Amino acid sequence: MTHITNEDFGLNVGCDPTMASRLRNGQRLPSRERLEQIVRAYGSHDPTFGSRALEASSRGPESFAEFLRVEIFEKEDPSTKSES
Repeated sequence: MTHITNEDFGLNVGCDPTMASRLRNGQRLPSRERLEQIVRAYGSHDPTFGSRALEASSRGPESFAEFLRVEIFEKEDPSTKSES
C-alpha cells in the first residue's frame, strides 16, 4: 500500500501541509476551487471520482475526510499488489 503524505497531497492540489492535514482529519471542508484541484490531481483514472468527492463533501467534513483517506491517502497502489 502506498501512503500519500500531507506534503505530497499539498503539492498536488496547491495547499500547504497544514491544510492537507485539516482536510484529512475532518477539521475543514475544501473550497470549491480546492475540490476541483483535488479532482484534477487524483480523479483522472476514475470518471466517478468527481461526483463522489462532491457527494462526500456535501455530507460534511468527517465524510469528506473518510473519502480522502480511502481514495487518496491510504489507497492501495495496484502496481504494488502481489499476485496470489
